[in-house]
Amino acid sequence: MNGDQLVKELIDELSKVQNINITPSNISRMRKVFQLSGKINSLIYIKSIANYPYRWGITKNTVDKIIEQNIPWSIILLFRTPQTGFFISSNEYFNRVNKSLWPFHQGDYKITEGKSLVGIPKFSTIDELVNLLLNQSSELPIYD
Repeated sequence: MNGDQLVKELIDELSKVQNINITPSNISRMRKVFQLSGKINSLIYIKSIANYPYRWGITKNTVDKIIEQNIPWSIILLFRTPQTGFFISSNEYFNRVNKSLWPFHQGDYKITEGKSLVGIPKFSTIDELVNLLLNQSSELPIYD
């Protein structure tokens, strides 16, 4: 299984959750940003790595386009399975970027498992992810 398959399977799982609609956004031509509507109204930016070592690149230009939408958003870092990952709220993203906790190289914030993700909520089921999304969708990001 590769990273794109993980994303596809996660989207399939989320689309089965009652009162959640999920559609691809035109923000990312790589089909990594999705619009959630229904009981959750937000954008999610999904990055995935199927095999160890787990390293993700969060593209600043994509996040800038997400910010322009002025709705709640979050980043999901998948690894190993479609139900296993880290949930980065928009506020946590700004916190870490403003403190330069993630190295920036060639347009991406480089995130690795371990020190880069200390304190970031981890999920291991779709229900855990939905609960994180529900909590995030009720708050607008704090822009610094």
